[in-house]
Amino acid sequence: MDRERVPGLRPLPSHASGSVDGERRGVTEVDVRAMLERATALEPNIVEGRFLIHARYAQRPWIVIVAPHGAATLLVVVTDYEVPE
Repeated sequence: MDRERVPGLRPLPSHASGSVDGERRGVTEVDVRAMLERATALEPNIVEGRFLIHARYAQRPWIVIVAPHGAATLLVVVTDYEVPE
């Protein structure tokens, strides 16, 4: 991940939660962590306090929606989904 292109995005703590939605889509917590490590963009979501993280998985664009929890020591993955091209 190019940290210059995604300012403020820090590594996922080891206790971050995975997405149940992602598991239904065939994406594991490990896959989501890999997507977050290689994020290409970060932008605010329409829901205050949540963020859209743009990433790629299986050579396809994906969005991972996250929300910092508490004192920002825990990053909760709200959902993740493939972006139609």
